[in-house]
Amino acid sequence: MKLQHLIYPIVAVALCAFPSRAQSPVQISVTPPESSIQTIDAQHPPAVPLEPGCSATTDINFRLERSYASTCPFKDETPGVSRVTLQITGVRLVTRLITIIYLPSGASAKLQAHEQGHKYIGEQCYKDAYRIAYYAASQVVGKQYAGAGTTFEAAKTDAANKVTKEIEDFYVSRTLHLSMALNGEYDRLTNHGKNQVPETQAIQQVFAALKR
Repeated sequence: MKLQHLIYPIVAVALCAFPSRAQSPVQISVTPPESSIQTIDAQHPPAVPLEPGCSATTDINFRLERSYASTCPFKDETPGVSRVTLQITGVRLVTRLITIIYLPSGASAKLQAHEQGHKYIGEQCYKDAYRIAYYAASQVVGKQYAGAGTTFEAAKTDAANKVTKEIEDFYVSRTLHLSMALNGEYDRLTNHGKNQVPETQAIQQVFAALKR
């Protein structure tokens, strides 16, 4: 069954001072995984496309929301060519994992088990979300990022986008991309749930290979 992985757009940056200086400059909140099952048919198609020849899919969404605290050691508000340097003094990240399993009415136990396997793999990849997010955030605290734009606000956004890219690249490569690779191998071993390889066996093989 085709597996969809999406990372939601990250929310707008808040460039401000955090309320209390006593707080850690890095604050991570890991939201428990959320999941649901939706029945699909001709009148109620899934929100994501099905792969040809497949009747079900699992949509795994890794989401990362963030806000930054910063100082502005340099700024040039020249109209049309504004420039700024932001020094990051704090990062708040909220991680989420949202999984939706789309199944046809009357789905066999085998098909249900296969899609639950995808969900399980995604959730295993999310278990290290706190450690990964904390490390990614800690790497940008204290660093400076230059930005440019037609306005001062645009220049700040440009600088903040560079912070976001650095955090996102690290986090995504160790969660979303890992999940995609493992779930792809799971589908290969099970032929998208169409062969007789037990789901538990395939999952064990997938993670055993990862440890080598």
